[in-house]
Amino acid sequence: AVNPQWTHPHYGKQFLDQLARLAPAVDHWLVTSNYVGKQLANYLDLQKLPRHRVNTIPMGWPAPLPIQDDDGVLAKHGLERKRFLLHVGTVEPRKNLDGLFDALTRLRSDPAANALPCVLVGRDGWRSEAIHQRLKDDPWLAGRVKWIQDAPDTDLAALYRNARFTVVPSFDEGWGLAVQESLAYRTPCVATRVGGIPEAGLDLVDYVESGDTDALAAAIRVLAGDDDALDRARTRITSRVI
Repeated sequence: AVNPQWTHPHYGKQFLDQLARLAPAVDHWLVTSNYVGKQLANYLDLQKLPRHRVNTIPMGWPAPLPIQDDDGVLAKHGLERKRFLLHVGTVEPRKNLDGLFDALTRLRSDPAANALPCVLVGRDGWRSEAIHQRLKDDPWLAGRVKWIQDAPDTDLAALYRNARFTVVPSFDEGWGLAVQESLAYRTPCVATRVGGIPEAGLDLVDYVESGDTDALAAAIRVLAGDDDALDRARTRITSRVI
């Protein structure tokens, strides 16, 4: 409703049609973030639909899976401990992978950043063909990016645990599950300050403004090349996340 350019035209319309039919029968709305609650309330008011109570039930902190065969998982994907950056999420326009690729390209001459493979964990989503095409057209980027489309939970846990840091450059998120999962595994995260992400990441994330490629590149450069900054980020997370 707010940003239709990030939504599949068929399913977006289907969702809004269903919402309009259901809203009159709802007497209590439950949402996962205050951000979503405000969006919902504004939309219902705009459409002159009843909204009654709107309460937020934040997503609980995920429990990290125990270490099983991290070495085997890393070997399977040709990765080394703390020697890759990680993005987790379905590949679709809202995730702003073009912005991440632009930032990586700007760091092409930075030795520390250039030495880190970029691991994408996520299935093909709507309009993901543009990402496939970009990787096909740019051999340097294709050699830098490792795309894992299907990762079982145990593999994903090993990747979160052993990434140097994660990057979440989304244009919008209702909550920010990948941010919270990264923190649960004590892995520093660079993320955009949008939607519900600050509610998930609190003050434990290195935030950049949405669409600011220079700031994203700068934040990646710091965590890629400054071990002290990385250690401070990990200590900040460890001291707060139980």
